Amino acid sequence: MLLREQPFNPHIKVYSRLSLLGKKMDFSEIFNQKLKHWRISGRALAVASGRSETNISQIRNGVVSPSISDFQELIRICDDLKPGFASDYYSSLSPVAFSPEQFITHLDSSQLASLMSAIGQRIKDYGRDAQFLKAS
Repeated sequence: MLLREQPFNPHIKVYSRLSLLGKKMDFSEIFNQKLKHWRISGRALAVASGRSETNISQIRNGVVSPSISDFQELIRICDDLKPGFASDYYSSLSPVAFSPEQFITHLDSSQLASLMSAIGQRIKDYGRDAQFLKAS
C-alpha cells in the first residue's frame, strides 16, 4: 500500500509536552533551564532574534508555543551566542536510551502523522542521492 505524500509544514506548533515512555518532558521548561545554564538572558536572545523580550519570556514560560521552525531558529540563535547550546539542548530531550520502536509506540496519532510527514520530506530532499533507496 502506498501512502499519499503530504508536504512538510514547518509551522506546526511545538508540543509543549511530549509523553515519552511514561515521562513528561516540557520543551519550554528544558529550554528555559538551558538558557539559565548557558547564561543567555531573555534580553540577549530578544535582540539576537528580533523578538520582543515579552515574547521570549512567554516562550520560556510555556505561555506561547512557537512553530517548530521558529523554535529551531531560536535554538540556532542560542547556539550562535553560545556554541554548544544546541547540542546540549537536543541531547537533554532524550536522557534515556530507547529504541525507535519504543519511541513510535508512544506517539499519539497527531505526533505520528507529523513524524511521518517529516520523514517523507527528508527522503524527498535527501533521498535523491541515496543509492540504497534505488536498490530497494
